[in-house]
Amino acid sequence: MRRRCNDERGITMVLVAIATTGLVALAGLAIDGGRVYGERREMQNAADTAAMAGTRQLDRYLTGASADARLILTAAQDAAEKNGADRASVTCQLVRFDRSVIEPCPTVASLSAGTKAVAAGVLVTTQSTQDTFFMRAVGNTSFTARGDATAQIGRPGGKYIAPFLVCATAPGHVPPILVPDAAGPEGLSVNPAAIGSTYDLYGNEIKQDGKDCGNDSASFRGNVCADQNKCDAPTYSIPGEWDADTGNENGPTLRLVNSGSPCDPTYTVGCVLVLPLCPRGNGQTGAGFAMFCSDLGLFQVTKVDNHDIDGQFLGRATINYGGIIGPADLNGARIVALTD
Repeated sequence: MRRRCNDERGITMVLVAIATTGLVALAGLAIDGGRVYGERREMQNAADTAAMAGTRQLDRYLTGASADARLILTAAQDAAEKNGADRASVTCQLVRFDRSVIEPCPTVASLSAGTKAVAAGVLVTTQSTQDTFFMRAVGNTSFTARGDATAQIGRPGGKYIAPFLVCATAPGHVPPILVPDAAGPEGLSVNPAAIGSTYDLYGNEIKQDGKDCGNDSASFRGNVCADQNKCDAPTYSIPGEWDADTGNENGPTLRLVNSGSPCDPTYTVGCVLVLPLCPRGNGQTGAGFAMFCSDLGLFQVTKVDNHDIDGQFLGRATINYGGIIGPADLNGARIVALTD
């Protein structure tokens, strides 16, 4: 009888050990599995932010704002590491507009002419390896979470709103912001000589010297019509016709600035606005006056008075809004967005 009792105790201990192992494994699946899911989401977020950061630097390089192509890789690695990825395991590759891979992100200052001509975005992969806790009981000592994302530069879709209209071909604006160019959007492109010059964004002087695009609209002071109760649409397209507001109130600022310092309704000196560049008016006056706008530009506010706001033209706007509807036009508004 004693031997049988000992045998039963031994069997019970084995069953308890097996059950305990099973419970530990289930706990491991629940706890470590949740950590795996959370880490994978973190790595995807890291990949998303890294792809955007790298592509913004690519755009700066392609448009001449940066002369160092190595910043593309550095920006991607910095963003990925900041979001929890292992810096050494981050991969960064340049892609065409169709998202096919060209080559790794550069480790030298210049891209070849061939690569520069077709580069349209950045593909980033991230990963992070973490130790397990409970799953060690069944032999799994670590897990690796990964993420990948592609961001690209393209021609933006969607609609926009801004506080001011800029007559970019006005005789009173010297030099003019837009000049004839058969290869540019609507036959125009940004005048390189205009970058760094200061222009009237809002005020009584806009209606003088042809700055209202030749419409002789004595009540136009540079405002966009952004009041839904007065205007046909609260947002507008580029290219497209934008209604002008003949009053003194200003519309909301364009919340699409991904560089510089965005403005609030007080238009603090030094803040940066994204504004439509408009080559011509519609030929009407008064409440019927509107402008045709073909591009977007960046302006840094340099003067703020009660009825006088000036801004320095910084160049074409690179915006982060809406969707990409085609390859980027070097002479047009450009968007940096996640596409995969």
